[in-house]
Amino acid sequence: MKEANLPMREPGAAFHAILLPLLEFRVVLGAVLTTPDGLIVSHVGLDQEDAELLAALSVARQITTYTSLVLGPGRLHTLPGTYVRLVVLTEADAPDNLQDVLEDHLRQVEEAISV
Repeated sequence: MKEANLPMREPGAAFHAILLPLLEFRVVLGAVLTTPDGLIVSHVGLDQEDAELLAALSVARQITTYTSLVLGPGRLHTLPGTYVRLVVLTEADAPDNLQDVLEDHLRQVEEAISV
């Protein structure tokens, strides 16, 4: 039986498309989607090394609910979900309603996973 020549897709491509709109917010510097144990699923706005550092920080702190903490001149927002964790680096003046935006993006990712 001949194999079909189907285009190969990067595993995190669908998640990348969900994360990318976060960069449209002026205060968002980058975002990382990780497994609960810190493996990177996708990232935007950050190089691989910085994404790995943020993923490791989110695991080391054992965060189980939405958390926003000061990290140098910015803020680190971490939102754990059922299957993945969303980690977002922002400028210090990120609005209070950023949690709602992050929850919406995390919900989209988790829905894509559960299908």
